[in-house]
Amino acid sequence: MPPRESLIAHTILQGFDAQYGRFLDITAGAQQRFEQAEWQAVQHAMKARIHLYDHHVRLVADQLRVLNGAASWDEIFWLRVKDHYQSLLPGYPRHEIAESFFNSVYCRLHGHTDLKPDRLFIFSSQSQTAPVTPLRPLSRHYQPERGWRALVDQVLGDLPLTFR
Repeated sequence: MPPRESLIAHTILQGFDAQYGRFLDITAGAQQRFEQAEWQAVQHAMKARIHLYDHHVRLVADQLRVLNGAASWDEIFWLRVKDHYQSLLPGYPRHEIAESFFNSVYCRLHGHTDLKPDRLFIFSSQSQTAPVTPLRPLSRHYQPERGWRALVDQVLGDLPLTFR
């Protein structure tokens, strides 16, 4: 792989990792904000997460413009960048989101023109793996055997929340 294409692919993935790390930082306080009814903080965090993605896409696109200099962004170049990026993803835990980030950076650089399936990730490049068993149940089944009040008490009691 030519070094320029490799550098571009690594830069995009590192930018995604930086964005995702900040996303997790903001998300980490979600339960506490909810439990303490800090509704303005909840709204601020939601906005921050949305803006964070766009901010990092812009940062990475700006970095790539500097790294690439006056060199051409021709079709062969982007095919190589995508191939190298794809080679970084096997075993990567968030490959589908990383592929979307790649698409966003590409679109930022090309202004949503020149969109071709061979340059973008339309479908995931990674084979489907067996579903991951969640650490805790994703759903629960309740029956109103002892009445509706008891059912609601049980549902609320099972929530992992602490209300003040």
